[in-house]
Amino acid sequence: MSISRFIPEELLKIVRNCFEPRGIPAYLVGGAVRDALLGMNGLDYDTEVYGISLKKLSEILLPFGKVCTVGKSFGVVKLKAQSGCYYDFSLPRRDSKLAPGHRGFRIEHDPYLTPRDAASRRDFTINAMMYSFKDQTVLDFFNGQNDLEHRVLRHTSPAFTEDPLRVLRGMHFASRFNLRAAPETISLCKSILPSYHELSLERIYNEWLKWATLSITPSLGILFLEQTQWIEHTPGLARLRNCPQDPIWHSEGDVLTHTLLTCDQLVQQPKWNKLDTSTRAILLFAALCHDFGKPDTLVFEHEDGIRRVRAKGHAAAGISHIEGFLSQIGVPETLRKRVLLLAENHMFDVDAPKLSEKSLRRLAHRLHPERIENLLSLWAADRAGRYSLSPHKKKKLGFDESILRMRKMAEDLQITHGAPTPILKGKMIILETGLSPGPHIRIIQSMAYEAQLDGEFHDEESALLWLKKHVAENKFNDE
Repeated sequence: MSISRFIPEELLKIVRNCFEPRGIPAYLVGGAVRDALLGMNGLDYDTEVYGISLKKLSEILLPFGKVCTVGKSFGVVKLKAQSGCYYDFSLPRRDSKLAPGHRGFRIEHDPYLTPRDAASRRDFTINAMMYSFKDQTVLDFFNGQNDLEHRVLRHTSPAFTEDPLRVLRGMHFASRFNLRAAPETISLCKSILPSYHELSLERIYNEWLKWATLSITPSLGILFLEQTQWIEHTPGLARLRNCPQDPIWHSEGDVLTHTLLTCDQLVQQPKWNKLDTSTRAILLFAALCHDFGKPDTLVFEHEDGIRRVRAKGHAAAGISHIEGFLSQIGVPETLRKRVLLLAENHMFDVDAPKLSEKSLRRLAHRLHPERIENLLSLWAADRAGRYSLSPHKKKKLGFDESILRMRKMAEDLQITHGAPTPILKGKMIILETGLSPGPHIRIIQSMAYEAQLDGEFHDEESALLWLKKHVAENKFNDE
C-alpha cells in the first residue's frame, strides 16, 4: 500500500523543499503511519527530523508558515502552514523517569539518536512504525505491521511502565481498532496498577473521551481494563461484574455483559458517525452507565417455578454512582448533566407503558437540554444489547414497534429535538390581559406552560382562550 497518498500534499511539499535538498533525514511517525496502513487518513501528522538542532529546524520551516516553539522543552516545533493546518516537527529524544507524574521525566534531545532507539520509547508496536519520506518505505523495528494485521495490542519495550497513561491509551486503542492485548502486555499493565493515582484528571478524561468518540467496538476497551485489573479504579463500573439479571429479559448474562453489548450496539447505529463529538460522548457514557443502579436494587423472586431477578427503581438508584464515575474520569459538568438525564429516564418506556401525548411532552421537558431523539438511540441500543432474545421474542415484546411509535408521536408533537416551546410568554400575557408587569406574570406563565404540557391547549388561539378563562377564575390583579 502506498502510504504517501494518505499524507497531505502540503506536508509532502514541505518535506521535499525543507529537508530532502539538505540531506536531512525525516520520517513520518506515530499514529499517522498506523492509520495509513489501515487505509485511513490520520488525525495528526508528526514528523521526526534527524541531524539538526531545534533552532535550525525552526529556521528551515519559517518560509512555509508560522513557527511556534511552544513545545520547545519537548523538542517540538509546531508549524501553522499556509493552508491553516498544523504540523508537528520534532527531534528524536530520550525520556528518563525521575519522579511520579507526567512532569517527572527528564527529556534529552539527541539529533543523532538512531531511528530504532527513538521508536523504542513509543507505547505500542502499532505506534512505533516510521515512514521514510526519502525512501518511501516503512521502518518497522518491533513488528508493528504484523501486530496491526492480527489486531494485537503489544507494548514496545519495558519503558512502557514509566507512564501509566499508556494503559488508558491501550483502552481506547483496543476499542478504536478492534485490538486484543498480548498476554505480556496485560501482565505489564497489572504490575503498574497503583500508579493510576499519578495521572491528572485532564489526562484521564482525554483517553476516556477518545474511547467515547472514536470507538468502533467499545466493549474491547472495557474488557482490556478488566483483564489488566484497571477496572478496579472505576468502582461504579467494576461492580457490574457478576451482577445477575432476569433470565427472561436478559439471558445474555450479567449486567457488565449487557452493558458492553449495549455500547457496541450503539456505535453500530446508522446515524452514529454523523453525530457531533459531544453527542457521541454523551450517548456512549450513558450506555456505559445506564444500569449502575442494578446492584443496589436486586430482588430475587420465584414465578411459575422460575427464578426471577428484579431491579425496580434502578434508574434512579444509579444516579449517585454515575455522578461519581463521571466526576472520577473528569467528564465536564455540562456533559455529566446530559448523561445523567438520559440514564435517569432510560426506563421511561417501561415505567409508562401507556404512552400519551401528555407523558411524552413531559418527558421532553424533563429531559431538557437533552433530547428525546438521543433517548430513543439509547433505548434501541439497550434493547439490542439483549442479543440472545430470538426474533420471535423481540416481536412479541414489541422492541422495535414501541420505539417507532414513540418517535412518530414525538415528531408529530415537534419535540424530537427539544422540549415544547412555551406558547404563552410574558409580553403576550401582559398584552392580552392588561395586567402590569410583576411576579404574578411569571406565575401565570409557569401555570400556562404546565397546562400546555398537559395538552389543555396546543396553539395560540386555544392558549388565549385558556388565558382568558384562567385569569378570570383566579382573579389576578396588579397588587
